[in-house]
Parts: sequence; C-alpha cells; structure tokens
Amino acid sequence: MSDFRKKSINSGKWNLILQVGQYGITFFLSIVLSRMISPAEFGLTGMLSIFISIATIITNSGLASALVFDKNANEDDYATVFYFNAIISLLLYFVLFFSAQLIASFYGQQELIPLTRWIALVFVFNAFSIIQNTILVIELDFKTQSIIKLISLIISVIVAIIMALTGFGVYSIVAQALVQAFIGSALFWFQSSWRPSGRFTKKSFVKLWNYGSKILFSNLFTTLTQNIDNLLIGKIFQPTILGLFVRAKSTKAIPESIFTLAFQTSIFPILTKVNEDKYEHKRKHLQFFKIGSFFIFPLVVVFFYSSRELVLFLYGDKWLNAVEYLEIISFTIIPYFLGILFNQTLLSMGDSKLFMKLNMFRRVLSIINIPIAIYWGLIPYLYSMVIFSSIGLIIDILYSSPKINTQFKDYLPTLFKSIIYSLVMALVIVFCTKFLLIGALSAKIIGIFIAIFLYLIILYYFEFQIFLHFTEILKSFTNKQ
Repeated sequence: MSDFRKKSINSGKWNLILQVGQYGITFFLSIVLSRMISPAEFGLTGMLSIFISIATIITNSGLASALVFDKNANEDDYATVFYFNAIISLLLYFVLFFSAQLIASFYGQQELIPLTRWIALVFVFNAFSIIQNTILVIELDFKTQSIIKLISLIISVIVAIIMALTGFGVYSIVAQALVQAFIGSALFWFQSSWRPSGRFTKKSFVKLWNYGSKILFSNLFTTLTQNIDNLLIGKIFQPTILGLFVRAKSTKAIPESIFTLAFQTSIFPILTKVNEDKYEHKRKHLQFFKIGSFFIFPLVVVFFYSSRELVLFLYGDKWLNAVEYLEIISFTIIPYFLGILFNQTLLSMGDSKLFMKLNMFRRVLSIINIPIAIYWGLIPYLYSMVIFSSIGLIIDILYSSPKINTQFKDYLPTLFKSIIYSLVMALVIVFCTKFLLIGALSAKIIGIFIAIFLYLIILYYFEFQIFLHFTEILKSFTNKQ
C-alpha cells in the first residue's frame, strides 16, 4: 500500500473516530438533558439556531478552505485569515448582543435575550483557533484534531450535566457550547507552534477571497435555508412543536453528521492532492461515490426502522410525537450525504463558483417548499423536504459531471444496486417483524441483524472490491498510527 493511500485511510479512520466520538458523547448528553429539560426549553435554543449559525458562517468566511486549497500559502496569507476572522467575530458578537431584544420580540419569548447574549460567545472563541485547526487539516493530521475536539467535548458535557442536575435548565445547553468552544480553542493554541507573525495584506485577502467568498456565500445561503424552518415553525407554532421538530432533526443528524463529516473532511484533501491528474481524480471520485452509496442506503434503512424505539428508549414518552417527523426526514440523509461528494470534488478542482451556484440552487428548492409548512402543515412539509433534496442531488450530478469528465449514466448502476440491496434489507426487517412469533421489539432487532448480515453477504459476492475497502478501513483501526 502506498504512503499516500495509508495516510488517506488513516485520515479517514481518525475522522470517523472523531465523528463517532463527538456524536456518541453528544448523543449521551441529549439523552440526559431530554429527561430533565422540556421540549419547550429545547425549542428556545432552536429559535436561536438561525442567528448563531449565520454568524458562525460569516466568521469562518471560507478563507480557511482557501488556505487548504492554496498549496503555496505564505505567512501573510495565514495572518490575514486570522486577523480577519478575529475582527469579524467580535463585530458580529456585538451585533447579536444589541439585537437580542429584537429577536425576543419577534418570537414573543423574553427569555431569549440573555440566551442570545451568552451563546453568541461561541463563535468568538472558535474564530481564534481557525488557523491552528486548518494547519492540521492541510497536514492530514486528523489524529491531533480529533483528540483536541474530543477532550473539549467531554469536559463541556460534564459541566452541562452538573448544571442540569442543579436546576439550570436550558442554560445547561448554553454552557456546554461555551465550554467546548473555549477549551477547544485553548487546546489548539497549546498544541500548535503557529502564531500570527505575518501581516494582514490586501494582496493576501483578495487572493483568498476570490476562492473563499464563493464558499462563504454558498454556506451562508445553505445555513439560512437549513434553519429557516426553525424560524418559521418557532414563529407559527408553539415552542413545544419546535422542540419536537428540533429533536427529530438533531437525532437524524447523529448518523448524518458522523459519517457525512468524516466522508467530507477526507474527500477534500485527498482529491486536492491528485487534482492535477485528471484520470486519477475521476477514478477516486467515482470510487468515493460507490463507497458512499453502498454505505448510506442501508444505514438509512436501519435508521428508519429503529426510529420509534430509538426515540422512546433515549428520550422517553414525552418525545413520542417526534417519531413521525424523524421517520420521514431520515430519507434526506441520502441526498445530503452523496451531495457532499460533489461539493468537495468541485472544491478540490478549484471550481468554487459552480459549487456556490449548485448549493444556492438546492437551497432555493428548499425555500420553495416553505409555503407547504405554512398552508398545509408540518407533515406535508417534511415529505416535500425529501422530494426536493432528491431533486437537488440529481442537479448536482448533471451539472458537476462535465467538470469531472463523467456522465450521469456512470452513477446509475451504483444507485440502482444500492436501492435494490437496501430494499432487500427492508423486506427482511418487515418480514421478521410481522412473522416471527416473539415480541415486536425482539423481532425487529433480530430482523435488523439478519438484514445487515445478508447485506454484507451481498457485498461479498457482488461488490467484492467495496467489501475489501470496508474491510481495509476496519483493519486500519487496529493500526498504531
């Protein structure tokens, strides 16, 4: 195995460790807090998500991604990004601080005033360690990055649980975010030898901005459209409904984020390193697509059939109404996961302009279905989310293919096989649930395990190369790298 391949697999391994660790720990925290905090209190933090997310995206500005892409970045480039992010984060904090009253008035929830002013500090802390984090990404040193993020998360979760047990309610959620951001930023500074020794220069800013601005506006638009449903549901419905919806989204985000972020952070640096070899770049892109498809389809099948038991076991009866929301939106994981591949492939080629256009188009689709929530209700809106996100993936493939030297038909066999294999899994689960003469829960668990085992057999006999790749990744977890 080549050194580059070893490093690629090792980076993917540590990305997976990080994402599984992060969401495993966060998942545990959500279980604890869900049993001590009401859906209405969760709804309050959901009301703020759009404002904090937009401020975070503006702070990041896309310039860090430009540094990763620029193989010849100098010290002035790094310093320019550092100073820009630091200044912008402070300015945005003061904007949110003085806008807290307006936000509270919009929702009719005065408790949002102190919540906004506290939680807005998160992106200020994060902004001061962006360069140290970016350097680790450039060096494919995801091991150090993972250790730092997991340490800061564990400490913050301990603080949040202590606060929840002592009656701080929704402020336990705020404290967790603040402590994680502060400790994480401090640890990144401690482990890194980099300090801002260069100058902020117009030349560096313009160079990086030409690439990063496309990512900024795309991510900004994406974040706005991803969180606008929280804004409208919080305004139109009661905080309890928003809390249930946010719980469904956050539960869906557990598998989505664990594997999507690990997939994403591995794709970009790997494809960037081979972007001058068009054949190798295309080959790795198609390989990523096949690996991603054969992984994400069965994952969604298992997640769908275990949604009810998952919600009841983890959160309790008071969250039962979130089950239907979760079952529907679980299918949006597939187009989101695969869409990441096309985003990162375009960025690895330096085509941030098309990246921005495709992301904006997908988000326009998501905005189009907002009136469905207003006039027909939440459930029809959730079904429309699945439909429009699938259309977005098709558009990604159609418009990205000419750039990657592929055709739409190159992806169809993989998609077709993934659907067929996953339907076989679904039929096995349904059959076991209905016909095994044991308890419903036990029958479903047995059905899921049989379905997974059958799927692995299918991969072994019909997709042996993918089976070997999965095996190689699993074996890498035993390496002392």
